[in-house]
Amino acid sequence: MNNAQVAALVAVVVLVALGAFLAMAETSLTHLPRTKARTLEEERRRGGASLARLLDHREQVLNPVLLLVLVCHLSAATIVGVLAQSYYGPVGIAVATAVLAVVIFVCAEAAPKTWALQHPERSALLVAPVVNVLASFPPVRLLTRGLIALSNVVLPGKGRPAGPVVSEEELLAFADVAVEADVIEVEERALIRSIIDFGAYLYRTIPRGPGYFEVRRRLAADLRPHVREAAA
Repeated sequence: MNNAQVAALVAVVVLVALGAFLAMAETSLTHLPRTKARTLEEERRRGGASLARLLDHREQVLNPVLLLVLVCHLSAATIVGVLAQSYYGPVGIAVATAVLAVVIFVCAEAAPKTWALQHPERSALLVAPVVNVLASFPPVRLLTRGLIALSNVVLPGKGRPAGPVVSEEELLAFADVAVEADVIEVEERALIRSIIDFGAYLYRTIPRGPGYFEVRRRLAADLRPHVREAAA
């Protein structure tokens, strides 16, 4: 094995490791509520400020991350295919593809995403500074925007209504802070919980319409001033 082939194998390992890191970033940034990120920032946790900035514009961050994950996987597969072809021909390509698929699934997808779900705060703080740099890197940002524009040409439409979109967890977090500050009563918090549960029931039984998201948006808008007042 010559130096070029050794370098190619090292590149494959690096690409798989980078893909695993970005997969962990995707999962942690998708599931961590904005309210938790702001709490980490207020606690002056390392990476908390970067994390809060990222989650304020989550949709602009996830697209570059997903693109880089795809580039890592395809690049690793291409290098492995070339090496396998040089040694074993078409059979080598088939075997190498199967082995690499298992490695990527276990080491670069399932394992890092599971760890991110088990340790959401730790993983989000870990990836935030790196993702902040990658997402703001001009070539990555411009390429992502260009590809999204191309997808809009292929599949035109209005897309998702403008946010901010508030999750059930964030609504309940707002309510919990308001209860602790005696801004709302415990019964009112229970009412908010029942509204969310009722919305989940409607989702299972009736197609979800724009009114569902409007109720969530208004609840969050009503609670935010009380949360800021309690935190002041």
